[in-house]
Amino acid sequence: MSNGVGLALFSLLLSGVSDVIFNNYSGMFLFGFGLIWTLFQWCIDQFEGNPLEF
Repeated sequence: MSNGVGLALFSLLLSGVSDVIFNNYSGMFLFGFGLIWTLFQWCIDQFEGNPLEF
């Protein structure tokens, strides 16, 4: 399993846990985790010199 897949699964796990704990604000938490994960991946790609591709 590549590092990217592991990080994505870990992010899903953490967002699921926070969704259960903070169910009143689940949409905002999922948005926040997705935004932070995307920014983190973009920073890593910029540091390594790889373009961010979708």
